[in-house]
Amino acid sequence: MARADASPIRTSIVGAVIFTAVSACMPYYVEDEPGGNLATHLQRAAYAEADGIPIRVTGTCKSACTTYLKSKTTCAGPDAEFWFHAPTPDTQATRLALLSSYPAHIRDWIKRSGGLTSDWMILKGEEMRRLVPQCDRLG
Repeated sequence: MARADASPIRTSIVGAVIFTAVSACMPYYVEDEPGGNLATHLQRAAYAEADGIPIRVTGTCKSACTTYLKSKTTCAGPDAEFWFHAPTPDTQATRLALLSSYPAHIRDWIKRSGGLTSDWMILKGEEMRRLVPQCDRLG
């Protein structure tokens, strides 16, 4: 009886280990992402980076989605665009959290481009390719 009870547990553990191993190898694809909750996106980027999971961005990556730029595993496809704006609500704490989530060269670009406002600021084309690692170069 004890042996029969242990079998499903062992299968679940083996299944979880296999799933984790496969998940760690597979990229996280971000395509035409409208954004959303800042904390959720920051957490996803941190988990992906900690596990070495590549984040591949194609199409538009708006608002909180841009925080994926924090991860060293993030790369952009040739058509990727990163759309930035001030956080909502725009408090000192949320602005600091958002800006500190970006690498220094992205913060510099934001500053040079006039800073975060309620209007969209778009990083795309040649400028995006210069500032964001390209997926075709990362393999």
